[in-house]
Amino acid sequence: MKLINMTPHTIHLYDGETLILELEPSGVCPRLSQREVPVEASGLPVPLVAVVYGDPEPLPPPQPGVGYVVSHLYASALQPPRADVFVPADVVRDDEGRIIGSRKLSTLASIPAQGDRRVLP
Repeated sequence: MKLINMTPHTIHLYDGETLILELEPSGVCPRLSQREVPVEASGLPVPLVAVVYGDPEPLPPPQPGVGYVVSHLYASALQPPRADVFVPADVVRDDEGRIIGSRKLSTLASIPAQGDRRVLP
């Protein structure tokens, strides 16, 4: 499957501790619309706001053999979820605890069971 990175960051995929794939950003980064709503709060050195997210910008239509890697926030806003949309999962951290990649990709779509396994359509 061809993976297209729809995030602004290089995605590093690992097998255990071994880097096996780097997905460079595609240059297309769909976002959610958002607006800030002021929240009254005392004692803070800066203003407090609540962020209200709106609809996601559209993705390209599904294509056979193509998967899109997006942020978890974006994927969770897609309705209905798409089986060709993935998010990084099972993070890999460096010695200082910073996230440097992931060992898995996850889908938020419901994939029907076929016996004891699930297969992407």
